[in-house]
Amino acid sequence: MERRQSRRHHIFINAEIISGGKSYTGVLGDISETGLYVRIRSADSGIQFIPGTIFYIEFKTPSEETLKLHCRLTWSYEISIVKSLRKSAYNLGMEITETCPGYEEFYENVAMMKLNEQIDQINNK
Repeated sequence: MERRQSRRHHIFINAEIISGGKSYTGVLGDISETGLYVRIRSADSGIQFIPGTIFYIEFKTPSEETLKLHCRLTWSYEISIVKSLRKSAYNLGMEITETCPGYEEFYENVAMMKLNEQIDQINNK
């Protein structure tokens, strides 16, 4: 059963994930009006990302506008990528608790772009 409140759109945008004085480099994998999926590419193994933790997600839109979202971690899991070096990737689900100026327009632009891609696919069949 689908629990999401708004439609998600797959994207690929580099982002900084910041919490408690620590910063991680990652990628936004999808966005919605109320949430994000983020992947931290490579970090030390065994980091505990605890649901409820507050994060700031900072990224640049394709138009070079910097957006900074206030989010709460809802879920996470670790994927070991280089056991000998104790490196892992982390998948994080975030709820946007406070948006910033420009996010709504960015989300609407992504949604429209994805809709146009779907229409193009249908028309090219």
